[in-house]
Amino acid sequence: MNLLISKITGSPHTLPANVETVVMQVRGPRVLAALVVGAALAAAGTAYRGCSATRWCPPDILGVSTGAALGAVLGIFFSQNVFLIQIFAFAGGLAAVGWSTGSARGCAGTTRCSHWC
Repeated sequence: MNLLISKITGSPHTLPANVETVVMQVRGPRVLAALVVGAALAAAGTAYRGCSATRWCPPDILGVSTGAALGAVLGIFFSQNVFLIQIFAFAGGLAAVGWSTGSARGCAGTTRCSHWC
């Protein structure tokens, strides 16, 4: 904490140089990245929940988790690189939600977690 306070205020610190390197070049960027990723996940979860009629509807009900898992498994099965596995997973999640909400249109009024019916 002393290192961060001294960096903000510009006052000298008595910590060794290797501590400053670890905190400012290794740990610091990782902590900031974790904060940004966490905020992005929170915003995505809020937006996803906002699309449901009931705010307590988990993503499993609409099939996004299973579809994303299937897409990732297909990407791994076809020996794709990490980026394409993520694209497969994203496309699988979208396809699963599209399929579940599309099939729910035929039974309007019977689903609880989708306002698209």
